[in-house]
Amino acid sequence: NNRFPISVRVAKVEHLKGSTFRIEFEWDAARPTEGDYRIFVHFCSDRATRRDGIAFQGDHAPDPPTSQWRGQVITSATVTVPEQLGPGEYDIRVGLYGMGRLKLLGPNDDGNRVKAGTLVVEGGGGTVTGVRFVEPAAGDEEVVEYNAARQVVDFGPVQTNGSMRVTLEEGALLVTPLPDEPAATVTLDTAKLFGGRGPHTVSRIVALDEDGRTTDRLDFSHVGTVVSFDTRPGDFAYRLEG
Repeated sequence: NNRFPISVRVAKVEHLKGSTFRIEFEWDAARPTEGDYRIFVHFCSDRATRRDGIAFQGDHAPDPPTSQWRGQVITSATVTVPEQLGPGEYDIRVGLYGMGRLKLLGPNDDGNRVKAGTLVVEGGGGTVTGVRFVEPAAGDEEVVEYNAARQVVDFGPVQTNGSMRVTLEEGALLVTPLPDEPAATVTLDTAKLFGGRGPHTVSRIVALDEDGRTTDRLDFSHVGTVVSFDTRPGDFAYRLEG
């Protein structure tokens, strides 16, 4: 569905003093990004003076950087409500941007921003007395489990019921399943991958850990230029050598 496997939710909103508050985000990253992205946080209102509806922002740089994200990551920003806006309701839109915005998991608007809920700024007469957070409405976006039956899908040079990246490195094929991917069946036609620049015959397949060290060898079948094997949960990657 052309989404990067990172989701985000507002974990906490805390009123500090005056018009200033702290907002905390909980990110869940299935894998790191390629390159570092900055976090944008848009607080939107029909009272905004900008044409795009952004009343004020809480952008911040994550620590650790997104290129090191895996699993749960917490970030936060300290934000001040502009005096000319004050109390009211503000839609929260969150995302990651670098060379453009990254389309994340969750309910997105048409600007590749996750609809993260509503910030309610309390008070009156321009004076802020508190803030609270309202969860996003349920059913904003239908949750779809793709290939729930885990049937093998034919992509031409690749047939599989899993999710993985296939790269060519120093004449060998490297197959890297997505993190926490269950066992999957993989069939590769090596003559059709990368314009046939990879090994047309495979002599062995080795499992690798996260540091690229070989852990053990894997059983496989080979007919002509077509090689088939099953991945195993816990293995980081596989190298197919000629």
